[in-house]
Amino acid sequence: MTRFALFSETALSQSYMKYEYGFDGAKELILAGFIPSDIPLSSPRHSIICTDSGSQSFGPVWEETKRNLSLYGSLSLNDAKAQAFVNGCIRHPDLMVMLRKGADGRVIRSRPVVWTSRKRHARSRSALASVSWEKTRDVVRCEDDDLEEAQPSGYDHEKIADCLMVVLVDGGEGNMGDFVRKLVEIWCQVYHVKDKKELYSALETPFVEAGELEQCTSDQHEDTLNVTSAYESLWGTPPPPWLVENPNRFRLATDSF
Repeated sequence: MTRFALFSETALSQSYMKYEYGFDGAKELILAGFIPSDIPLSSPRHSIICTDSGSQSFGPVWEETKRNLSLYGSLSLNDAKAQAFVNGCIRHPDLMVMLRKGADGRVIRSRPVVWTSRKRHARSRSALASVSWEKTRDVVRCEDDDLEEAQPSGYDHEKIADCLMVVLVDGGEGNMGDFVRKLVEIWCQVYHVKDKKELYSALETPFVEAGELEQCTSDQHEDTLNVTSAYESLWGTPPPPWLVENPNRFRLATDSF
C-alpha cells in the first residue's frame, strides 16, 4: 500500500512515515525496498586541526579526522531481492555493512571493524602522513546496538524488529547524494536495468500489470500516472472533481479506509 501511495503521488500524512528526503534517487531507493530511518545531510569527510596538548614541554598536537557517511535502514525478510541488494553492498569497494536478520539473528559484518570515523595525531602537520591509520586506536566503531536504529517504526512509533536490519557505511568519496546514488546503482544491478528511470519502471510494472495503476501516454506527463483512469479502475466509479483538478490532493492512503 505504501508503494502504491508513492507511485500515485499520494500524500502520506502519518508522522511516522518519512519518505521525502530531497535526495535524487531516494524515492527509488525506498520503492525498491530499502527503508532508511533517516537520510541526513553529509558532514565533512576530512579535517585537520591543531590542538593544545596542555603541556609546555610537549607543545601543540595536530589531529587529523576521517569520517564516513552512514545510513541505517531496513528491508523485508521475505524479499529475495533484499538479500541480493545487501550482497551487492557487501561487494561494493566503498561500502562496509553490518546486518541482522530479525530480532534474534546474529550480527554479521562485512569487515572485522565497521567504522564511521577515526583520528590520528602527530607533533606537526607534515608528520601526520607518516602515522598509519590502521594503528590508531581512536576509532568510532559500529556496535551491535546500532542496529536498533535501523528498525522501522509502525503504528504509534512502535519499533518493528521482524525485518532485515542494515547499517551501511560509505568509506569512499563524495557527499550523501553520491552515497544514495551508489545504492540506487546497486538496485539497478539487482533488477538488471541500466539507470534510475528503468528501475522506477521495473518497480511500477507489477502495479500496472495488475490494473491498479495506469501510465499516462501524454508526452507532457511522460512516466506519470493517469489518476482518473487508475481511480476508476480501482473503485469502479469516476473520481471526484477536486481530484481531477488537483491530483496532489488525493488522500487515498489516509481517508479511504
